[in-house]
Amino acid sequence: MEAVAEKAKQTLWNKNFILILIANWMLCTSFSMVNPCFSLYAQSQGISTDVAGSIIGIATIISMFMRPVSGNLADKKNKKYVVSAALLISALAAFLYNFAYGATPLMFVRIIQGIGFGIYTTLSSTIVFDSVPSGRMAEGIGIFGLGAVFAMAIGPYMGLALVKSGSFHTLFLTAGFLTVISLILTLNMDAAMFIVKQRSKVPITKKYIMDSLIEAKAIPAAIIAIMISMTYNSIISFVSLYAEYRGIVNIGIFFTVYAGILLISRPLSGKISDQKGASYVLIPGLISMLLSTLILYFASQLNLFLLAAVFFGIGFGCSLPTTQAMAAKNVPANRRGSAMSTFYIGADFGLAAGGALAGFLAKAVGYENMYLSLSLPTFIGFLIFILFLRKRIS
Repeated sequence: MEAVAEKAKQTLWNKNFILILIANWMLCTSFSMVNPCFSLYAQSQGISTDVAGSIIGIATIISMFMRPVSGNLADKKNKKYVVSAALLISALAAFLYNFAYGATPLMFVRIIQGIGFGIYTTLSSTIVFDSVPSGRMAEGIGIFGLGAVFAMAIGPYMGLALVKSGSFHTLFLTAGFLTVISLILTLNMDAAMFIVKQRSKVPITKKYIMDSLIEAKAIPAAIIAIMISMTYNSIISFVSLYAEYRGIVNIGIFFTVYAGILLISRPLSGKISDQKGASYVLIPGLISMLLSTLILYFASQLNLFLLAAVFFGIGFGCSLPTTQAMAAKNVPANRRGSAMSTFYIGADFGLAAGGALAGFLAKAVGYENMYLSLSLPTFIGFLIFILFLRKRIS
């Protein structure tokens, strides 16, 4: 069976990789349809904005707590069946929205969604690394991430259009059926590709539990992911308000330019990273993200915002997939689940901390100084890589 798995992995575009790629696009589209419309759904039920915000946030918190559990499952159980279970849970959540009336039922559904999403994202990335040739991991994860980019481009529009032309029920049914398609696709993957090696029984100690949940070799990559995610969330979450503050209209083109650059930078940077090494991609990527925040500090016209979008797309498209591939390459195949869990814990923490810190700074010192301040995490990530990690991975 191991020979079968290795033979299938000789090409990047093998059956499992194609299936998880399409499945990921379907699921991300489902989420991208529902998430922008959730606050409208809550409002239609008379739920206040602050309560709706808390309900929205609970899914992120739950998914973050699911990371260590899902990473451990990925290393001990066949990934095909674990990721399929996660998609089944996600489909259930999408359909249950139709019956959730009131804050408590909605929070219950968001908890279910958070469980499914937390398991799925950890497992799907691990599946990508298990499916592609070892020399093309960065390229593979870069291409895989394009599903989320396409979903962000079309999902919100589709969701709002369905609500406007039909109803919220139509939206949730469509999102549920998309998730079911993702489930069917993953059930058709070759289970033999994900062989679980039996381990000898060892005493269950505190160290054993920690080792099962966290992969120490992935912590440096997770720390850089924290820094990247903090800067990322400050840009994504506040650039529209900053543009409004500057008197700039049509800021939506910022996200169009960013997504367009991302479509190019993700697969291209992955290929370069695999062929020449992570340093050739991560250093320019972190510098590009740093430049994007500095340009935003000075931005007073649309053309500067769009220039920042270009550097932002290059920077994020190069840095995060490369860091994720670093986390996977530094560990044995039977520890990739825990490595991805550790990586995503860092990324999730960075998103949460970046959003909270950006909100505080925007109110305390203004948007310009907020962006100047949040260039610091990227700079710290750059220094960590240059001083401690560059030689180790060369």
